[in-house]
Amino acid sequence: MKKNNLFVTATKNSIDILEKINRRQNQILLHSCIYYKFGTSIISDAQFDDWSKELVKLRKENPEIAKQSRYNNRFINFDATTGFNLYYEDFIKKAEWFINNER
Repeated sequence: MKKNNLFVTATKNSIDILEKINRRQNQILLHSCIYYKFGTSIISDAQFDDWSKELVKLRKENPEIAKQSRYNNRFINFDATTGFNLYYEDFIKKAEWFINNER
């Protein structure tokens, strides 16, 4: 019984980590689009930096889980210094909505 509990715990932790990586990737792509495509921002630079550093740390500590993330290929060389080179074109409509509704 103990092995099953450990497996369930390990699986839940892996799912939690993957969800966090996916969330941070979505946030970084969205706010990179808002900043670089539309020239505005709805979060602070410090918030973006915190999310970026957290994502880099999560990916480094959990490389196999990170490979399963939705936007893994876009973040392979991401080092938290900028979102300028990220592909975010598929976030344009979402970014427009946030710009118009979050102010």
